[in-house]
Order: sequence, then C-alpha cells, then structure tokens
Amino acid sequence: MTSPSPVLREASRQWVNPTPMIDRTAIKKATPPCTITINRQGSLSLHDVSERITRVCRLPVSVTPDALTLLGGVSGGQTQQMKGDIPPPDVNGMVPLAAIGMASSSAPAAVNTGANLNGLYWNGPLAGLLDTIASRLGVSWRYESGQI
Repeated sequence: MTSPSPVLREASRQWVNPTPMIDRTAIKKATPPCTITINRQGSLSLHDVSERITRVCRLPVSVTPDALTLLGGVSGGQTQQMKGDIPPPDVNGMVPLAAIGMASSSAPAAVNTGANLNGLYWNGPLAGLLDTIASRLGVSWRYESGQI
C-alpha cells in the first residue's frame, strides 16, 4: 500500500495549473436560436413584448411579480420622520406598516411609467432583444427549464 499524496506541496518556483477550472455557475444558458423582429414607433408594454416572444419563438415567457411591481407600481412618496414610539412586532417579528403611520401618509405617490418601451426596433437574436429590454427597463432575465 502506498501512502496518499500530501494535500499541500511547497514549490520553489511559480506554478500555474495547466488545466483551467470552469465555474459552472457562471455559464449562462443560451436561449434557443430564434430571430425576432420588432419595429414599433409607439409605446409597447412588457406584456406585449412577452406575448410576441411566446408567439414567434414558441417559448413561454413569465414576468415575475417583483418586476411588475417595480415597473407598474407606485414608487412611494416622501420620506417622513415617525412620531412617537414604534409599536411592538407581531408573532412573526414584523411591525405592520399601518401601525407606524405609513398607510396614512398624505404624501402624493409618484407613478412609475417605466413599464413601456417607446420606439422598440429590433431584428436579431432573442438574447439580444432580451438584453436590450432588460437594460432599458432596469430588470434582468434568465432562461431556465425551457422558459424565459
């Protein structure tokens, strides 16, 4: 029986591993090959684009609720200082927003109109279109389990 090799071995000169290490988490799964054309001067919603991708490329597209909230929701009002003591948390450790005066705020809410794409012109691969939309709307996308 031979003794196992030491885990650490000291070298007197610089050593570089000749076999590259591949980070499996960094490999982005490529979308299926699909060329898509969109030529729209006016306003186009994210919902309209996702329907077009599904119809042309035959890929299911789902927009996550947090992206919909970000793009179409209310972005809130002014920051205000709370008056009085903080109420005790509930059994889950959360303080209800209504209890600390957030729901009764009289600050006007600003509506985020970033959900629409104005003047979307694209003729090329699907991944490029998704990158363009993501950069214009400030969201991200991923292709996983056969859907976007």
